[in-house]
Amino acid sequence: RVLFRSIDETCRALSFLPLNHVYERMVLYLYMSKGMSIYYAQNMATIADDLRDVQPHIFTTVPRLLEKVYDKIMAKGHELTGIKKKLFFWATGLGVQYKPYSENGFLYEFQLKIARKLIFSKWQEALGGELELLVSGSAALQPRLTKVFTAAGIPVMEGYGLTETSPVISVNDMR
Repeated sequence: RVLFRSIDETCRALSFLPLNHVYERMVLYLYMSKGMSIYYAQNMATIADDLRDVQPHIFTTVPRLLEKVYDKIMAKGHELTGIKKKLFFWATGLGVQYKPYSENGFLYEFQLKIARKLIFSKWQEALGGELELLVSGSAALQPRLTKVFTAAGIPVMEGYGLTETSPVISVNDMR
């Protein structure tokens, strides 16, 4: 299964990190080399609105922002009642158990398909509806966030590099 299509001129990216940051600069060079459309967030407070307006396919971020997004999603889950609340927490619990490379088994994959349809599709809508890839860098990302977003159908790639020597040295794969 292809998690992210080829990066080409039909892709849209949303940028919010400072352009003088080596991580963001390197990613912008990649976007430009592929002819992608690059949109810039107005400011930190408008990122959620910008995601819905731009409907990006790819979004580079830092762990702290992903943590805030996750916390906001979880807060909305706590506001739910009845069966909706039970389904929400069932789906997020399922997401935290996600394993890459189809190691989850048939029953898990079947349940995940249901969770994606009922719950995780709303996460996707909140992030613009077309987000295919999150790229996180500049600090370590909590593994549970990688698992739950990937289970939600929004794979997370995490890059590593030393700012002083190179923006990105290695990146995990997207499964």
